[in-house]
Amino acid sequence: MPNVEQHVSFCVRDFGAENRELCYMVNSWIDAPVRTGGGAYHREKRHNMQTTPFDACSIYGDKGTSATPRNLLVARMVLQHLRLDGLITPLEDQSWQWNAVLEQNRNERLQAAADDVKFKNWLREEHAREEAKEARIIRRSRVRKRILYSLGIALLIVGAYFSYFTIFVGMPAQVLDGGTLFIYEINSKRSRQLR
Repeated sequence: MPNVEQHVSFCVRDFGAENRELCYMVNSWIDAPVRTGGGAYHREKRHNMQTTPFDACSIYGDKGTSATPRNLLVARMVLQHLRLDGLITPLEDQSWQWNAVLEQNRNERLQAAADDVKFKNWLREEHAREEAKEARIIRRSRVRKRILYSLGIALLIVGAYFSYFTIFVGMPAQVLDGGTLFIYEINSKRSRQLR
């Protein structure tokens, strides 16, 4: 791949000496990320045939997306740089059209935005499902706690009732079918006296 000076010399040869400064600025800008991120990084950043010409035009061109003579000149400089780097073929360079690529970029951005909206909607639905699941778990946990508290209180009352008769009255209690309590005496003498 040519270095910046070689890119500039090819650019001046094709676009004229009056554009030497613009050639140097555009070609330096395209290769600037190589100083910080290496070859593959800078090719991802500023070596895209679809977006780099428009990015360069926003800096060195007429700052718009219309096909002005200066914007077309900057775009051709970018395409020449990409062709010299071997990233596009001469046929791709010749067939590149401002309006067609601009429309394709708009469509891709619209599709990316639609995909982003779909993803965000899916993410919201997943979040809502997770929250509903957590709410069900919390509700079940509360119901279980209420049941266990009620059961614990009932067992405490029954235990206290049995303990009262065993400790204070001296008679064990027995639970019969139907849940009624029947108290009987162990002491036979006392039982004979009651009859």
